[in-house]
Amino acid sequence: MLTDVKLVLRTGLVNMGNTCYMNSTIQALLHTFNLREFFIKFDPRQRPCKKSGISRLFSHLMRNLCRGETAAISPSELKKGFGRLYPMFATSEQQDSHEFLMLLLDSLHEDLNRAKSNKMPFVQASSTADSSSVDSKTLAQESWKRNRAVDDSEILDWFNGQLRSTVRCETCKHCSHTFDEFMYLSVSVQATKSLELHGVDAEASGPLQDLRVRIHILPFQLPYSKETTELELIDLPGLSGVDGPGLRSMQDCRQEDGADRLSCM
Repeated sequence: MLTDVKLVLRTGLVNMGNTCYMNSTIQALLHTFNLREFFIKFDPRQRPCKKSGISRLFSHLMRNLCRGETAAISPSELKKGFGRLYPMFATSEQQDSHEFLMLLLDSLHEDLNRAKSNKMPFVQASSTADSSSVDSKTLAQESWKRNRAVDDSEILDWFNGQLRSTVRCETCKHCSHTFDEFMYLSVSVQATKSLELHGVDAEASGPLQDLRVRIHILPFQLPYSKETTELELIDLPGLSGVDGPGLRSMQDCRQEDGADRLSCM
């Protein structure tokens, strides 16, 4: 008995000569729901590009990929625009995917930066790293707010997180806090013959769902003396995880005040 089968096909990207580094990055960003929906609806007339114009080219490519009208399209316009901005990517030589991702997100951020000032506001006394009288949540919010005064875009809303480093003296119990923003979190993976990856299924016609899972990392390589050190990740937009032999899970994974919060002691 024959039955009709409906196939949901996605538009692919043409390899223009060793451009798999770029195509794989674009496909990954295409499946980042918030980013994809934003650039599909992006109108440069209402949101003029401030600098490179990469956001306009990227938006055009996102719309073409989501139409599903052809089997594959060439991202040539984005590559040309990106090559003018970064000449090393103008050739057909193989490049590093992570470097391309960093520069692409940075270019999109610069285009979309909503901040009206390029000067960091004055740091109040309660925001200093050595202030033990103010709770860490307040310090984190103040640090985040200061950074948003000079860098503020949808790209940072989706991809940036905040890392709090706490050093506590075991003798006097004094705590020192340092806050740093990050867009890329490097983790070490122990060499092993096999590695089991855990993810989630998604229908071909819909966005990926429930990407927030436990993240596993090796112990941080930090200098230890007579102090104990705590690292805390604050304001993460989403997490994906890897399980494997020798990996240690970060504890206290919970949602707190709208922020994904992970602590590792």
